[in-house]
Amino acid sequence: MITVASYYEKLMNSTRSRNVRQAVVYIRELDAAANRINSTIETLDQITNEVNNEIGCYTEDFTKSWITETDALKNNLYQLSIQLQKQQKAINNVANHFSRSIKVINGMNDNLREHKSLLKKCRIFDINILALIKLVRLQSRKMVASAKEHWSVEDLKTLPLAIDELNKVVINLGNLRTACKLIAPTSLPDEKDIANLIHQA
Repeated sequence: MITVASYYEKLMNSTRSRNVRQAVVYIRELDAAANRINSTIETLDQITNEVNNEIGCYTEDFTKSWITETDALKNNLYQLSIQLQKQQKAINNVANHFSRSIKVINGMNDNLREHKSLLKKCRIFDINILALIKLVRLQSRKMVASAKEHWSVEDLKTLPLAIDELNKVVINLGNLRTACKLIAPTSLPDEKDIANLIHQA
């Protein structure tokens, strides 16, 4: 696109009809490329911000909740076992502990649903990035076809540079997909495990 812009700048002040026509072709290509790039950047920014926010919030909340509630549950179980050994009155504490355990398990279940939602969003993000890669490749082929039709033989010498830049865009988008997969939740409690916890409680 930089090369196209350079050629357009050279022709923009020319009054020759051939140069004017070629300049019109260049400016249309530049406008179309600018629109596609702006649209792509806006989409990437929006998706990236949304995914980052969701991942940050859910990961932090889940980690804090899991650690806090697990530690509390372990401590309560230990204290309960001591009390049961000492007196029959500890039966009342069993009931209280059961109520707290159910709340913890319900919280785990809620976190599981939130993480499933986050995982779904990550998958949608991956699909969108893949679609964007396909779009860039399609536009690259269209640009090559248009260039071969409208560019001069001399201008076509710069076409490989433009193709290389588009290939770099595709590589960067692929790297973005990989990064998303690395930060996406991959290990979640199974619903059967939660059911077992309820049964054990």
